[in-house]
Amino acid sequence: AAARLRELPRALRFPWAALFLLRCALFLLVDCLNRSLFQRIFYRCYRGRDASAPARARLGEAAFDDYIKPKLFPRALQHIRQLRERGFEIVLVTGGLDFVAQRVGEALGAAHVIAAELEEEDGKFTGRLQGAPVSDAEKGRRIRSYAAAQGLDLARCHAYGDSRADLGMLEAVGHPHAVSPSGALQRLADQRGWPVLKWD
Repeated sequence: AAARLRELPRALRFPWAALFLLRCALFLLVDCLNRSLFQRIFYRCYRGRDASAPARARLGEAAFDDYIKPKLFPRALQHIRQLRERGFEIVLVTGGLDFVAQRVGEALGAAHVIAAELEEEDGKFTGRLQGAPVSDAEKGRRIRSYAAAQGLDLARCHAYGDSRADLGMLEAVGHPHAVSPSGALQRLADQRGWPVLKWD
């Protein structure tokens, strides 16, 4: 949204933003019901946009600077730094798009990023995802595949998530952590005895 607003003439920014807010209400409702479906619907917003490397970089930088960077909690960054110092490899697993996630991964010192990717056609995004949305059970599948390829023992790995959409990832490792969790994940963490961290 930030990148799109920057591209529009000043006179069109307010009407576009108002319409986008209405769409956001729908996105939030769908997200509450099904994160994977939300991703499929939301990423249609990218249909027809420039998929070139410079355009991707601009989109990723705008999203990082305007929305993500202000939400990188100091305690989270400190925890990640401590994990790296203990020899852990940091892998960012997100349903966000790859060109945004790469920028976040750089800020976190991640060695690898697992993220959603958009299909391209004639240099433009189609608005469709390549493969399944990186959410729910798919997060677990992606982690298991990465661990098998890298020879990692998932029983010794840690994972951090804040919603039920992260459950597949949390259940894949030996040390799951709920971070500032949603109500549903908080209840599951309590039932299963998972550590709950508050980073907000």
